[in-house]
Parts: sequence; structure tokens; C-alpha cells
Amino acid sequence: KPVSSWVTSETSSSYQRFLMFCLDGDRNEGYEDEEEAEEDAKKLYKAGLDGSDEPNEKKIFKIITRASVEQIGLIKKAYKNKYETDLISAICDVFDSDLEKAMVARCTKKHQYYANVLDNAWKGLGTDEQVNMTNPSADPHPGTLNGTPAPLPRPVNKH
Repeated sequence: KPVSSWVTSETSSSYQRFLMFCLDGDRNEGYEDEEEAEEDAKKLYKAGLDGSDEPNEKKIFKIITRASVEQIGLIKKAYKNKYETDLISAICDVFDSDLEKAMVARCTKKHQYYANVLDNAWKGLGTDEQVNMTNPSADPHPGTLNGTPAPLPRPVNKH
């Protein structure tokens, strides 16, 4: 079953639309342009990240899903400089639930996002075992360190 079929059958409304934008795969990887990032920050703000009642989801989703990882970094910097608030906070103020999580994940570098997820899972009295068991960034090759064999432990000298 294609991923797009799963998305349309298992999700709905804004969350579904955001995921479908992501699945379009129309992202310009490696592209960076500071002037465009400043324009995109302005467009995001005017499209509803300013806290207005009805955000223009199509405009917001289009910018966030099509920007490269590097461009997202520039957009976040431009947004912070222009509006004195962080893009992630603006997203969290306007959106919620799974949509918020997906947008935050898209606007955060993978290693930072998963570190935050794990950190939040380990906070409090116990841990969230479900998150710990499903960490997608876990090494698929146990006994290795980044795909290379882990060093063997040094023998203990008992003399």
C-alpha cells in the first residue's frame, strides 16, 4: 500500500494536508538563500503565524515542506530577527496535536529533534517506554558505533 494511501486513510484535515505536502517531495535539498529566507519568514508571519485567527495553511505548508534543511535554518534565523520570536514557538502557538509535532519535526534538525524527544521521554518520575522502544534513530547494527565495530573492552589486569 503506498504511503499516500495510508496518509489519506489514516489521517484527516490539516494534518493530512501537511503530510501530503511532505510526500510531494518537492524540496530543493542543499538550497540556501538568505534573501529568500527573509521573504519566507515574512510570508509565514503574514500567512497566520502572527497569531491571527485563521492561518493560511496552504501558504505555510508550502514554505515549510519545500525548504531544504539549510533553508529552514535561515528562515528560522530571519523569523527570529524580524519578529523577536522563534519560528517553532509561533508554530506551537497556532497549531496543535499531531500537526504541531510534524511541523516542529520538519523545522528541526533530525538529531536535535530526536534528542528532544528522548529528553522529554526521560523527564519526570518514570520514562516513556513506548518512545524509548521506537526511537527511529537507533543504530540498526548493535555492537557498532556509527556503522563501525565498537571497540572491545580492555581486559582488567588483576595483578
